[in-house]
Amino acid sequence: MTLSWAPGNAFLNGRLTVIAATYTLSVAAPVFAEVKDDYTQPAAQELTITNSGNSNATIQSVTVSGSAFTIAGGGDKAVAANGGMNKSYTVQPNAGLAAGTYTETVTVTYNGGATASAQVSFQVTERETTAAPEFSLTQGSYIGARTLTISCPTADAKIYYTTDGTDPTEESSVYYSQTVTLYEDETKTVKAFAVKEGMKPSAVVSATYTIVTPT
Repeated sequence: MTLSWAPGNAFLNGRLTVIAATYTLSVAAPVFAEVKDDYTQPAAQELTITNSGNSNATIQSVTVSGSAFTIAGGGDKAVAANGGMNKSYTVQPNAGLAAGTYTETVTVTYNGGATASAQVSFQVTERETTAAPEFSLTQGSYIGARTLTISCPTADAKIYYTTDGTDPTEESSVYYSQTVTLYEDETKTVKAFAVKEGMKPSAVVSATYTIVTPT
């Protein structure tokens, strides 16, 4: 008599014992760091798919339950038995997501419909906005020359301003501690905004002053 051996079979006490083939996959999703809402898209990271069964498994598909993440890769669909791993698939948060917490389910389908799943999360927080500059004078008409000071409630913010009515940029004049002189017989529109590293720029504020010569 000739006995043949195949994976999944074993000799126990001189007898051929048939061991049922098992395919048990699990998937581990990466952890993405929290970002601000003007973030650069994080790099794709590997999904780790592990087979704890005693027979090789074949991945049919890897999907994600929502629209905040993208699955890519999958050139290799095999997962070896007894702890074999497949790292050919990646998951990546999409660009341009609004502030919020995004949690979706990654599902691996294999061997005729069996599934394994894990959750992947990504948190986007809103970056704080620099406070808008404040003018020491309310816009309007004044008799005689005036001096205008500009301040910002956000500590250590840098103020940029113009006095010709154009919107200021970071190429405009920088306001330090000087005053803006409003001369007689002129109408001047002052605009300013503030920036601070790590924060969003403030809105542009504007005020128009008409200075009249005293009679």
